[in-house]
Amino acid sequence: MTSLPQDFPLWRRALAGLLLITGVLLVCAATVAETLGRPWAIPVCIFGGLGCGVLGCAVVAKRIDCGRCGRSLLNVGGRPRNCPIRSCRRCGAPLFADGYAVPKKRKWPLRVFGALLLLLYVGSYAALSRRGYAEADQYHMKGFYYFSPEESDAWRWKNYGCVKLFWPINVVDRWLGFGRHPASEPLWGLSK
Repeated sequence: MTSLPQDFPLWRRALAGLLLITGVLLVCAATVAETLGRPWAIPVCIFGGLGCGVLGCAVVAKRIDCGRCGRSLLNVGGRPRNCPIRSCRRCGAPLFADGYAVPKKRKWPLRVFGALLLLLYVGSYAALSRRGYAEADQYHMKGFYYFSPEESDAWRWKNYGCVKLFWPINVVDRWLGFGRHPASEPLWGLSK
């Protein structure tokens, strides 16, 4: 049995939270950058957002060692006393003293994070699809593109990535009677 590691100082937990929020905002900025016609910002924002997320987790990572066999585990995020693993998986020895055996059940942060992700997913679908619907109406097309068509691999990657990512919500949108099918790629060489 090992002694309980110390809790993280408040500044360290606040820094981790700030890094994670910055990561989410950078990924959101990638979507906005594309709609504003700044394609160079997409990889910068996405990789920056993922990097902030990894750094945020690394700031609050803590190693917990088993006193009997020496095996260690990594507790990321929560306080060590809230770690869901109570005993060593190799030897079965308890990792903490009995007073720390009952973890606190706090599910509201997970629910808030899930709600924010859902809001981001639905909001980005609504913005990109409705922009595509307006463009499709302008050219009298039945289908739509998430991004304005251009003959490049980058456009194919972005547009068809969104087709795959937003397929479930697009099916629901069409089932409700508000949506359209995504269009196939234009036949680029016919006009020549």
